[in-house]
Amino acid sequence: MPPVIRQYSQRYPLLLPSIASSSGILLSAFGPPASELLYPLLLLIVLCFFNIPQFKGKRGVLLISLISLLYGWGFVEKGLHQNLPTEIQEWTQQKSRIQILIQAKEYCQVGSKSSRFSAKLLGWYEEDKFRPLHLGIQITIPETECSVLPGEVYRTYARFRLPQRFQNPHSFDYPFYLKTRGVMVLARVDAVAWLSLAREAPIFYRMTAGVRREILASLKSYISLPESRGVLQELLVGVTAEMPQKTAELFRKTGLTHVLVISGLHFSLLLLLFYFPLYFLFSLSTKLSNNGLARIIPLGIALFPLIFYALMVGMTPSVLRSVGTSVFIVLALILRWKRKFVSLFLLVFFLLLLSNPFFLLDLSFQLSFLSVAAIYFFPRTLIHWKKTDLRQWWQRGIFWIGISLYSTMAVNLVLFPLLAHTFHQVSLIAPICNLLFVPIFTILVLPLGLLGVGFIYFRPEWGEIILSILEKIISFVIQVMEKLAALPFAAWNVGSLSPIHWCAYLLLMIGLLLIPRWKKGLFCGSISVLLFSLPLLIPEKVPNRLRLTMFDVGQGESMLLSLPNGEEILIDGGGFPYSDFDLGKNVVFPELMEMRVRSLDAVVMTHPDADHMKGLFYLMDQIPIKEFWFSDSFYLHSDFSSLKNQAIRQSVRLKPLMKGAEWKNGAVSFEVLWPPEELPINQADWEDNDQSLVIRVCYQQICFLLTGDVEARGEMEIFPFLKSSQVLKVAHHGSATSSTWDFLEKVNPQLAILSAGRDNRYHLPHPDVIKRLEERGIKILRTDQNGMIEVSTDGKSIFYQTFISAPIPTH
Repeated sequence: MPPVIRQYSQRYPLLLPSIASSSGILLSAFGPPASELLYPLLLLIVLCFFNIPQFKGKRGVLLISLISLLYGWGFVEKGLHQNLPTEIQEWTQQKSRIQILIQAKEYCQVGSKSSRFSAKLLGWYEEDKFRPLHLGIQITIPETECSVLPGEVYRTYARFRLPQRFQNPHSFDYPFYLKTRGVMVLARVDAVAWLSLAREAPIFYRMTAGVRREILASLKSYISLPESRGVLQELLVGVTAEMPQKTAELFRKTGLTHVLVISGLHFSLLLLLFYFPLYFLFSLSTKLSNNGLARIIPLGIALFPLIFYALMVGMTPSVLRSVGTSVFIVLALILRWKRKFVSLFLLVFFLLLLSNPFFLLDLSFQLSFLSVAAIYFFPRTLIHWKKTDLRQWWQRGIFWIGISLYSTMAVNLVLFPLLAHTFHQVSLIAPICNLLFVPIFTILVLPLGLLGVGFIYFRPEWGEIILSILEKIISFVIQVMEKLAALPFAAWNVGSLSPIHWCAYLLLMIGLLLIPRWKKGLFCGSISVLLFSLPLLIPEKVPNRLRLTMFDVGQGESMLLSLPNGEEILIDGGGFPYSDFDLGKNVVFPELMEMRVRSLDAVVMTHPDADHMKGLFYLMDQIPIKEFWFSDSFYLHSDFSSLKNQAIRQSVRLKPLMKGAEWKNGAVSFEVLWPPEELPINQADWEDNDQSLVIRVCYQQICFLLTGDVEARGEMEIFPFLKSSQVLKVAHHGSATSSTWDFLEKVNPQLAILSAGRDNRYHLPHPDVIKRLEERGIKILRTDQNGMIEVSTDGKSIFYQTFISAPIPTH
């Protein structure tokens, strides 16, 4: 074992167990299957036992590390590969209501159109006979009124379905995410009234829930602005239901999302709020003061409000980390346990992983611990580097401002890979925004918010005054944040790090930690900058192909047309009509970032239906766009006006298209086949689908026909102007009202691609359409079976590849 590792393992006994446990969890989650890992793990155990003599009395640490590794690996392996019971598999196929008994595990999370909570399935009823069945499920209710408490047991009827992911290379793995939270299957209850309470929650949850409801009611009564109310609800209680989406994006773009998370600051303020008044009272007793109990007793009493508050906001990983740290600090003070911060940090980390190894795969857990580690370790390098005492107040002020800026930059740098991989956007103004606004939220907003809701119980008029002042402060802060977020360099859209960027990133971290040894730090930093710049020095090869990428966006449509000269054109953005799930944000944007598409030369809206248009709203705000193409017949359309106005605000050039428009872009030619300037009959009689943009794109001998959602009526009008096209984008997701036999015969495609959601309620594509395509010998690719589809041509031949050729695994 290297001397450095041996030295640190002896100084911090929990270091090796923590690393071992984390390694086992990551191996199970992202490594090879268990059958391939079994023998290497046994070999590792043998090698470690040969190294035991080097530990000099620390053999127990190595033994605990090995047990931790196997425990973490085995726990996650079992959780991720748990087989569904036969009954559940049958229920997901039948889709009929099943009477079940469930126990809620968390507070109900209320969205704009539905509510959901995770629960434990206790069993089900078959002809009034109860049959036990233990499984983690997630309940969804199509209502925004839900007051479920952790620990409550309900009897209800539910329909079951399996979680699915979008079948794109970089889409969020929703089934894997649910499994890390112990959820194996989804269930839908048609109404809150169908939840019949069988057993109440434990008394402590009922008490905390009452306080929680009163706080939320007070904020709703005394604060009128939705932005300010949403900020305070998330800041004080951890409820995100009423946070406007625009405000949430603003906090993320400015790098201030962390100030809204329930953190150690909340528990520290509560500890101080209860400790000092109690210490003053107990110190009045001479006897208690002399024997030191005046200091110890208030600390013990102050633990109860901390635990009460943690139960009230919900036991999320960040809350557990914060309350765990606070409890251990209090116990350390009571027991006079003189240990360094690193030991306490590792103790909390290890105990949380011991309680639930899946915490390591939770984003909030990762962000929480990495942020604390960055704030502790990186500023210490500058503090130790300071050679002289700073005697003047302005010198100390400048020094600590520098430390604050450096800490913020260090946190953002440490979190950079996670932010890039998860959100595909990194805030460049985060250091300035944190320096300006973190003191306001930590010193002013949070303490006043806690006092305001506290005074509501005793002096409502005082609480109302405090909350009204907070409303104005938060509103002013949001206005300033909006000005900063509007700056052109406010945020940087990025994809996941490549191997060369990972090397550069790790060298940069080492360089920052070696600042006191400035020569080594400068060397590492210089190499890091060189590696980051290396890809920019190598000219990027532009493929001499026309490529069409059809994303899997469920029952919707979104495609990226990449021209041989490197220009990128996005056609539609997908969207769910009756859901607040943003496909533009959660599916299309990540794929574009991973494909290194940082700007779009044009965005095309074929027609203003939600399943084609809704995702474009987010993309308009996040990606620089040169032109916006749309059918001229939709210019005054009510659903389109908001998107058009958004494009105007973003200085995007509007380009209405109509039948007969033709132009060339290099070797690629574009021809608009539909709709005309004036429809053959009264325009009011035409559905939006039949007014869809139909564009023919040709590259040398190969043409792509992009049909939007045009139906038989539109196809009949286009028929006289149709030309042969080798690749057909099947209209209207394969609906029976499109792709008529005459239309297919005139187009005569070799390859047909279509976008449809798996098990969609419209049962598309229609069997008749598939039959017509197959009878003509046309190769069919569909997103519900093949996932993301990529078709390209060099002008002579057609090439295609799909994300999957069989049902995608969830792990």
